[in-house]
Parts: sequence; structure tokens; C-alpha cells
Amino acid sequence: MTNIIEALKEAARLILMAVLSYLLTTGVLDMLLSTYFGTTLNPTVALQVSGVLTVGLRSLDKWLHERGKDKGKEGLLGAKGLTGF
Repeated sequence: MTNIIEALKEAARLILMAVLSYLLTTGVLDMLLSTYFGTTLNPTVALQVSGVLTVGLRSLDKWLHERGKDKGKEGLLGAKGLTGF
């Protein structure tokens, strides 16, 4: 049963990071492009940028998790990483 819970938590982490990266891409990046350059982000490019951001966030989460385990830190940005679960 523990393996199922861990697998579901991993899926939830990935979904959370994917949604966050998509919102950053379509919200923040698109706003900056339209404000400073007068253009919008192509949906295909937005999806690719979102994928790259998801991988970067997942890597950062894993690094924080491993670093927190090594230092014995549980709290904010410790062994629980970015997501907190």
C-alpha cells in the first residue's frame, strides 16, 4: 500500500509542477512579451517552454529533497522539496 501512495504522491508532484510551469509560461512570459515586444507566445513554443520549466522544477525539487535528507532538515525547502509532500 505504501508503494501506491508514493507513486500517487510522485504523480501529484509532477502535475503540480507542470501546472505551475504552464501558468508561468502563458501568464508571466506571455505578458512580458506582449508588454515589451508587442507580440504573443506561439502555443507550440509555450508548450515546449512549459516542458523545459517542468523538468527544471522537478530537478530542483529532487535536489532540495536530497540535500534536506543529507542535512537532516525537514521543514521549509528541506527534505520535502518544493512541493512539501
